Amino acid sequence: MDREDMPRIGVDTFDDLERIKAGFTRQMLALLDEKLSSSSLGGEGEAIRAHLMAWRDRTFEIAKPNLRVNGINYEDHTKEADETEPFDEALDRQIWANHDEKLIWDKTLADSRRVKPVQIQKLVEDLLVRQRVEEEILDQDEEDMEADLTLPDVGEMEKAHRETLAYFGDFQKKVPELLEKVSNITRVEEDMQRLEQ
Repeated sequence: MDREDMPRIGVDTFDDLERIKAGFTRQMLALLDEKLSSSSLGGEGEAIRAHLMAWRDRTFEIAKPNLRVNGINYEDHTKEADETEPFDEALDRQIWANHDEKLIWDKTLADSRRVKPVQIQKLVEDLLVRQRVEEEILDQDEEDMEADLTLPDVGEMEKAHRETLAYFGDFQKKVPELLEKVSNITRVEEDMQRLEQ
């Protein structure tokens, strides 16, 4: 930025600066007179006064690089500048604040434009890797399901069918025998109940 880091003291006109200087001088001399009246330095008063005036002039000379008159740096001021309309210091501060804020936003946007594409690229790459892994898992699951769904050998199926039919054939022969055993058990239970009574 070409703007000073430390803001300058703003004064509207050179007349205002002279008024400040006159007020400073008046207060300084009043304080000197008060001190001289309470002390015994009466003869040296003029020498002290001359020294104070030289000090005042040096002080204001040192202050010049820190002054702005009507919005223009003191050292850059010309006679034509005196004829311009008064400078609005508050508006100038607002303009500079807006400028500073614009610079901050420009930097933020530039940083985002530099960083965000890389972040998005990494995110997309991560999503693609995850998608590939998921597809591989699904393919493996499908292969496992296909292996589980393979039909058994026809010979094995016929053998199991024959064994089942043979079992049911034996079962039909055993049913009357089993029913007779059940009825015998029922009779024995009834006889035992009668004996207990």
